[in-house]
Amino acid sequence: MPNYKYTCDWCGESEFLNLSMSHDPKATHKCAACLFGNMKRKIISPSTFSIERETLGKWYKDATGNDLLGES
Repeated sequence: MPNYKYTCDWCGESEFLNLSMSHDPKATHKCAACLFGNMKRKIISPSTFSIERETLGKWYKDATGNDLLGES
């Protein structure tokens, strides 16, 4: 089961919930901290992840020391 981050729209409390993949992502849950607000699923910003794309030419040059097209 995947973990999803939910944040309360009233108090700002956040928690990770273990829900099945068939669970409706737009469904809300009552906040356990304030018992007043609704917990809504949040998408984590892609800026928090660092993905470095590597081209085939760069990989080949790093692996062999030669340029992919034969140029140095």
